[in-house]
Amino acid sequence: MDHSPGFLAHVAARSALVHQVSVHDVRDAIARDTTARLVDVREDREWMAGHAAGAMHLARGVLERDIERTVPEKSAPLYLYCGGGFRSTLAADTLQQMGYTNVHSVAGGWRAWEEAGAPIERAVKANTVTGIGGIFFRSPDPDRLRAWYDAHLGIVSDSWGAVFPFREHAAPEVEGYTVWSISPASTTNFGDSGQQHMINYRVRDLDAVLASLRAAEVWIDEKREDSSFGRFAWIRDADGNRVELWQPAGDSLP
Repeated sequence: MDHSPGFLAHVAARSALVHQVSVHDVRDAIARDTTARLVDVREDREWMAGHAAGAMHLARGVLERDIERTVPEKSAPLYLYCGGGFRSTLAADTLQQMGYTNVHSVAGGWRAWEEAGAPIERAVKANTVTGIGGIFFRSPDPDRLRAWYDAHLGIVSDSWGAVFPFREHAAPEVEGYTVWSISPASTTNFGDSGQQHMINYRVRDLDAVLASLRAAEVWIDEKREDSSFGRFAWIRDADGNRVELWQPAGDSLP
């Protein structure tokens, strides 16, 4: 990634105030001291794609808010890493300003960790489904059916549907949601299969999923949709059912 001159200058100025350690140094330190913590300060998607074995995750967006609840002891040894060492330097500098006295930044970050062959963990594979994104179904009278679900099951929905929020199991600080929606019988979103229901599956990397499916000769609709909600594609399963795949927008987990 190309960084702006202003950002690089800011990191250079702060790095003089932060102790930098190598991957070898941090692994030795953690092996010697059971109180030492390895902290991944990258974004949620980066963490889910792979992280250092034994690391805890506190993305920079929540680090200042959550660090005192997670690590209340200000003298605890903390070893921070990001993708390449810049964000972890800034995060370490911030923690020092908050009173933490034993904070270090891992030089080279995640890239150096991988290059050193240090142990890693992967939360999900790039080409797999991570959950149910939504359920969609047709109705000859959507308003009547929405009113039925409201009256009898308490599902209050607008014309586009309703959402059920939840917390990610692998990263509880991240909120996701599942969509529930009723469409008119004339909708074209279900393709030409004639099916009454369509399931939406959340994926972390839509391109990786589609590449895997294409290699397996699974039918894939040429249509794609990119919106503020994320990226969408459609396939058919072995019974010919149309299935929607969704990669959520932004840094939230799929």
